[in-house]
Amino acid sequence: MKLEIEAKIKVKNLATLAKKLPMAGAVRLHTVHEQDLYFDNSEGMPCKTNCGLRLRKRKTQHSTLKTQIYLTYKGPT
Repeated sequence: MKLEIEAKIKVKNLATLAKKLPMAGAVRLHTVHEQDLYFDNSEGMPCKTNCGLRLRKRKTQHSTLKTQIYLTYKGPT
């Protein structure tokens, strides 16, 4: 399994950021639509243990809106 590094940064103004990204050399490639469902049980697991179980539905514009489904577990192995 490949290593993944992720950073989540709160954006206050999307329009301002959208203008600044091209000035930093960023190029828009395509549009992706994602819908996430997060799961736990009645005891709050896996959320209470800093783990996550997510079902993601993803449609990508460049693949003629082909739908892909991913089940993701995040946490210790």
